[in-house]
Amino acid sequence: MSKINGLNHIERFSWLLLQSLWVGGIWISILVIYPALNQSLLAPILVYGIVVELGSNVIFATIVCSLLQVLLLVKGAGLFALIKTAIGQGLLIVVIVSVGFLLLHNQQLLDYKSSAFIYITIGLFGVFLMFHLPPWFHRQREVHYD
Repeated sequence: MSKINGLNHIERFSWLLLQSLWVGGIWISILVIYPALNQSLLAPILVYGIVVELGSNVIFATIVCSLLQVLLLVKGAGLFALIKTAIGQGLLIVVIVSVGFLLLHNQQLLDYKSSAFIYITIGLFGVFLMFHLPPWFHRQREVHYD
């Protein structure tokens, strides 16, 4: 298996898959699942319970996927890529905000509006990260065109 800049093809595919999982999970829940639950004929307290449980599970999946992306970023571009690149900084922010969300949410210190704000903020950081290529793609492009 060929390696380009420290990552093989499976690891590079894993990066894209992990990013699609957590960013897509957040936006699918915001744009599809939550509005569908609000339009359902279920009792409001049941809808609220589903939203709270689903939100926690999606944020937990976000933490796992973004931590795996951090590991792939460190393997592919080095430890300093976490601080030097926008994608590394964005991933660190996503991990910190997601862990903070779960800690505050489990202690029941967040109300509905602040948890929705944090949830959408994590989703916007995900969109930001989707538009940035990892550093090893930039290096590959430079080597390829020279």
